[in-house]
Amino acid sequence: MITIPTRIVLGAGASASYDYPLGNRLLKIIDLKLARPNGNWIPILKKCGINTDEIEKFRYGLFHAQPFSVGSFLESRPEFITIGKLVIALSLIPYEKHDGLFSFDARENGCYQYIFNRMISGCPFADFRKNEIAFITFNYDRSLEYYLHTALTEKYGETAEETAAVLNKIPIIHVHGSLGKLTWQISGIDEFSRPYRPRNESNNDKEIQSAAEQIIIISEGKDTSAEFQEASNLLKSGERIYFLGFGYNDTNLRRLKIDELPPVLRKLGNNLNAPHMRGSAKGLYEAEREQIQLKW
Repeated sequence: MITIPTRIVLGAGASASYDYPLGNRLLKIIDLKLARPNGNWIPILKKCGINTDEIEKFRYGLFHAQPFSVGSFLESRPEFITIGKLVIALSLIPYEKHDGLFSFDARENGCYQYIFNRMISGCPFADFRKNEIAFITFNYDRSLEYYLHTALTEKYGETAEETAAVLNKIPIIHVHGSLGKLTWQISGIDEFSRPYRPRNESNNDKEIQSAAEQIIIISEGKDTSAEFQEASNLLKSGERIYFLGFGYNDTNLRRLKIDELPPVLRKLGNNLNAPHMRGSAKGLYEAEREQIQLKW
């Protein structure tokens, strides 16, 4: 069990370990799909109210603007936010694969297995909710909560409902929204939820549209949003903070109010028994890492 207040901030690099596309890989998928007039995406986009001209303009702009991500492109082109969210949902939902989370390759490359085993170490099921851990994720996918629910159910042999009641006590904050809550997470009949599965792309444009509406682009977010406020409060109450696969966008760090954290958390040190804050990143150069450390 984790008894020291621990906060884990997840970026896209954490999901990449479970085969979710990011960066240029995601951009390439979008470009190829939008280039196929007879493919599955175009009819869905049109059913969602996006016309051929807008599809072509979005594809042309996204390709030639040379962004690192769809989100960074949409920050300066707000007229494309609706189609942008739709293509993000269309891109990510096919990667909601059960085996992609539980395979042996996933265990070697990802962090979920390690975190989960720290949470259950010496911990009976009744005490699992007492783990002093909270997750703040900038990812739209629901892989973390699906993994924890599945692994916890099978570990102790409890029912899915009993596991859900326990997991709902562990904070998992999606500060930029998600592809929809899992069915066991909803608290009201009006909330949108969908199972963790790669839907058949030829079906249900309404599901894609509903999932896209749950997404929040950085430029749409607010420093004072309830999600960022909760995330900031959780960080301030933590004694260990870990950023995993994070991009360290200045806007995101400002909204988390990293500069308001106690100096002892931000101090670079090697004493693992003391309160500390550390991070990893996927694809950052040494100079970029140094700049982030100096600023934050």
